[in-house]
Amino acid sequence: MAHAVIRETLFASEASLLSEPRRGILRVRLPRQSQAHLDEALEPVLKALNQTGTVYPVTDLRLVYEFNGR
Repeated sequence: MAHAVIRETLFASEASLLSEPRRGILRVRLPRQSQAHLDEALEPVLKALNQTGTVYPVTDLRLVYEFNGR
């Protein structure tokens, strides 16, 4: 189930991108899921992605993954 949730949310959903160049951040905001337990299942994945400190190519912007409304 976790793989399906990740695939459907991270790879199939439209995300909002918010650039904060002064803070060095590119926010990737994902839509909330229809059921709270799906959001809860994705929380550790988003946390792990954020801990990598990945910088978007050809920029100095660090990717920060989060759900809309947080």
